[in-house]
Amino acid sequence: MAEHNGSGNLEKFQNAFTNSMPGDIIIYHIGRSLRGPSGQHAYYLYEKGMVELTQRRARRGKGIFEYLAIRTKRHRHEQLIPLKAYQRPRIE
Repeated sequence: MAEHNGSGNLEKFQNAFTNSMPGDIIIYHIGRSLRGPSGQHAYYLYEKGMVELTQRRARRGKGIFEYLAIRTKRHRHEQLIPLKAYQRPRIE
């Protein structure tokens, strides 16, 4: 079991996920609350049965959490949503 830091941006999360094995933990966000494309992508992977989602208190700062995706299975031909699908919609 390994731990991958995929927080910071969606591409980093995707790379951590691609290089992970079943049982590995991927930190996909660190903060007070979960917002943005990394959370959406994590939920998509959860719906596909590729990860379980959880959180834990971070060692730094009060009220800060690490949001975790735990890899459950590895598919040979994983169908992932293109990263650009998670870009924020334009508000006009």
